[in-house]
Amino acid sequence: MSQQCYSLTITWNNDGQFAQTVLKYQFDDAGYSDSSTAGQALITAFKANKQTGILSVLPTKVSLLSYKARAIDTFGGFEAVSVAAAGTSGARAGVQQCSAVNPVIIWYPFNNSKTRGKTFLPAVTDSDCMDGHFQGAFRTAVGTFITNFLPDMVLAGGGTPTAKFVIRQRLPTLSYLPVQYGALSDTVGTLRKRQRPNS
Repeated sequence: MSQQCYSLTITWNNDGQFAQTVLKYQFDDAGYSDSSTAGQALITAFKANKQTGILSVLPTKVSLLSYKARAIDTFGGFEAVSVAAAGTSGARAGVQQCSAVNPVIIWYPFNNSKTRGKTFLPAVTDSDCMDGHFQGAFRTAVGTFITNFLPDMVLAGGGTPTAKFVIRQRLPTLSYLPVQYGALSDTVGTLRKRQRPNS
């Protein structure tokens, strides 16, 4: 094992509807005994460094159910799974009438590539999105979330590798683009089936 890309899937209960957020991280996993152990280290670091931030921009009706991490460009190993504590919910109060309306974060890489990453957050309250427009307080909260989300994470064990948030590009060749900055899309996302887009 060496520099590998891991998929981190967050599963949510969006006011009774199933939703997932998928993120990609790259790090040197050579110091871990297997990819499942490395994936568990990624989950542990994310919970410690990023979980509070992502919950800060989600409605209180959204509950975090579990994390799943796995190496996606190598063979063998198993997925690492962590079940969230009961009551781990979003922090933004407000009525949520439509589970299909979602904020979308657009991620931009360092090298001016045309490639963009997208992360669909599972929901938004009616007070944070009115008449199809995100409100100022919500935009500020998302801006703070993005700023705190982008720094690399140092994982425990395995030689303490650094996990970088990346955009995984499959065409024209498989590549991993470190993210430089992100922005809330002005266009509201709508997801009506299994809410699991790739970032």
